[in-house]
Amino acid sequence: MKILIPLLTLACLLLACSDSNGVITRQEIDREDLALMRQEILALIADLSCSESSECAQIGFGSKPCGGPWEYLVYAAPNVNETLLQEKVAAYGAAESGYNRENGIISDCALAPRADPACVDQACVDLRGNP
Repeated sequence: MKILIPLLTLACLLLACSDSNGVITRQEIDREDLALMRQEILALIADLSCSESSECAQIGFGSKPCGGPWEYLVYAAPNVNETLLQEKVAAYGAAESGYNRENGIISDCALAPRADPACVDQACVDLRGNP
């Protein structure tokens, strides 16, 4: 009985630490995983239709090795589950940050220009012309 309690405790700890929620750990991440995550995020914001500029928003995307996002994505807020978008963008940033550390990725440390989202011809665009 004395050995059973420590073994059960250890088993519970191992189960609690297992990756059962489908999140990719940074040891498993590669460029292909990041590309798939990016495609999923871009699919979430694909519907850029709008009727006024107040419907257009931006979100910092990616993780530069020096800190901050690589770019800002423009999206139409009424067409997006913003909570899900924020979660997926945060997961992507964490995965890319781990990838950068593991692979010695460097960047120029320049700040990415923020987008200037606006509704033009019933579509949200970045007036600064950022892709």
